[in-house]
Amino acid sequence: MAAACGLPIALTIAWFHGEQGHQRFRRAEFAILALLLLAGAVAVRYEARTAFQSSEMQTGRSPGDAATSVASKINARSVAVLPFASIGKTEDGDVLAFGIAEAVLHQLANLRELEVTARTSSFSLQDKPGDARTVGRMLNARYLLEGSVQQAGQRLRVTAQLIDTSTGAQVWSIRFDKVRADIFAMQDEIASQVAEAMQLSLDADASSRIAGQGTNNVNAYLAYLQGRARLGKTSVSEASASIDDFSKALQLDPSFAAAYVSLAEAEIFLAEFDVTEDRATRFEAAGRRAWELVAKAIELDPSFGPSYLMRGYLEAFSDLGKAEASYRRGLQLRPSDAKGYAGLASVLYEQPARRAEALAALDHARRLDPLEPAHDVAKAVLLLYDHGDVKGADALLRNLVQRLPEYQPAVIRLGELDYCCEANLAEAIQHLEHALVLDSQAHIARRSLVLAYLDVGDERAAEAVIDSTTQSKDVLAMSLYAHRGDWQRAGELAYDAIARELVTPLDEVVAVSAIRHSARMSRDFPRAIDALQRLSGVGWTAEDKPVLSARPSLRISSLGLVDMLQANGEPERARRLLAAIIERMQVELKAPERSELWYYQSMPVALALQGDKEAALAWLQRGVAAAYVLRFNSLATEPAFASLHDDPRYTALQRKVQEHVRAERAKLEALRSAGKVPRRD
Repeated sequence: MAAACGLPIALTIAWFHGEQGHQRFRRAEFAILALLLLAGAVAVRYEARTAFQSSEMQTGRSPGDAATSVASKINARSVAVLPFASIGKTEDGDVLAFGIAEAVLHQLANLRELEVTARTSSFSLQDKPGDARTVGRMLNARYLLEGSVQQAGQRLRVTAQLIDTSTGAQVWSIRFDKVRADIFAMQDEIASQVAEAMQLSLDADASSRIAGQGTNNVNAYLAYLQGRARLGKTSVSEASASIDDFSKALQLDPSFAAAYVSLAEAEIFLAEFDVTEDRATRFEAAGRRAWELVAKAIELDPSFGPSYLMRGYLEAFSDLGKAEASYRRGLQLRPSDAKGYAGLASVLYEQPARRAEALAALDHARRLDPLEPAHDVAKAVLLLYDHGDVKGADALLRNLVQRLPEYQPAVIRLGELDYCCEANLAEAIQHLEHALVLDSQAHIARRSLVLAYLDVGDERAAEAVIDSTTQSKDVLAMSLYAHRGDWQRAGELAYDAIARELVTPLDEVVAVSAIRHSARMSRDFPRAIDALQRLSGVGWTAEDKPVLSARPSLRISSLGLVDMLQANGEPERARRLLAAIIERMQVELKAPERSELWYYQSMPVALALQGDKEAALAWLQRGVAAAYVLRFNSLATEPAFASLHDDPRYTALQRKVQEHVRAERAKLEALRSAGKVPRRD
């Protein structure tokens, strides 16, 4: 359920940002996460085909061990349902084989006593490339359920067997030879006997949880299965076709709750990934339609867990409390829904005091869905942007890129990490160029790539990257003009980007710098104050006291506002705001999970604006020593540092940064010579 899961955390956009534009940025988070899940569904198939050829598999280790490290011990009551084989290859044999296995998986996932591997991971092993012991390790499963489906006219021959992955021995098997109309009874029997074979005692409530498919209409069910098979392929064309299947199922049985939820999923997916000029409008319309479909599903079957998970996804755009309640209700009804846990993690993450809960929920999703790379990327982003755990995030992403070099979300995030936090500018460029090869429309990768080229001093390459896009060039050009010192043009683009709510944390530093410099040239400080107040989300009480956003952020736009208030002859207002910012940052730094990493840019600016030269220099020295090279050549261009320019310690820091940039430029040329980075002349 790619859409219904919600989003485990596309955190770089919203985590840094203040309240201004918050709804738009949460929308961006959801879109990025959906992209992660889409790419993940493709990537796990690639991984399943290649994993058993790796040296890790030859030594008996799962390729996910190093990256996930969540399966310390396999649960004795865990099972993975593999896709059933279709024998005979009749017209709808594949659909039935897929559908029966998925139906049984979902039935078992409703049992609290079982841990059921997510379909995303287990169905990626279409050809079961290895013995049961190896597959069990890959899927964190003690047992494997596999089977086959053969169709002859109206008759079905279905076999199923349960394998103990600790021994490779068959524990139980069953065989049916019945008419297609008996498909419901066959699925119920398989699910109940698997539970019994795993020594579960099924009371009346548990028995009801694994019985029935929500319809008694065989043709409606077959149309639904066809739609699920198509939607599972995660392509726009197949998603479009699945809408017809789910609509047909509902025409045949208007009381089929699962078909309403799947139709909502398919329409949301299509609106998000069918790239047209009216995509935003279509997505909003699909969201309204999804609300109606989900409400109908809950009315028809209040015990169907995925309805609540989809509702939680929709509610997260506007009401986190309601979203959490819906996710928890959905997970109570379907305890083994990995994407439900990932969606819950995204909601919990939005509340800074609950980040530990978010991480635990995400780890649970990763345990249930060990071959889904989106969860590893989400955890890496969480570790980086919440905990400042550069090493932990780096290890996850590098392991993932090594295993899945074509998995673009991990490639982008690794490039982002190299650029923003490790000062590996040349390596960042290599990863981000590769990301654009994988998807030339990856605008986030393009933005980071332009900035990395500018920071390494290659304006021609940055300009070529900008020229190569068919999307809007304005925000990208803003960075280029700022690097050239053309502050008036950069400033106008910054004002426009703020008005259109296009400034992300990637652009915030340069946008604020452009506005401050252009305002000094035009002397139009009120315009700058208005724009920066909007960007920062700073408010004022009736007593003229500043009110800061409750969300942690870089505070660069707030500090820019301080600077403009000072320049506009409002020293008392500037003083109160600056004191509030410094106090807030000091409180944030005392939290055990917070890292200095995210304060190397803002704290020295704040202290310099306060007139504390020694403290400002100390923070700059710590930042450079930690390999955090200040972006956009801000040592030279930051107005607040003007009073530091004559200090030999400051000039020494400038030389050190310049030496690092020259070394990175040399590495970049070496990568170009080796053919690993294109020449953009």
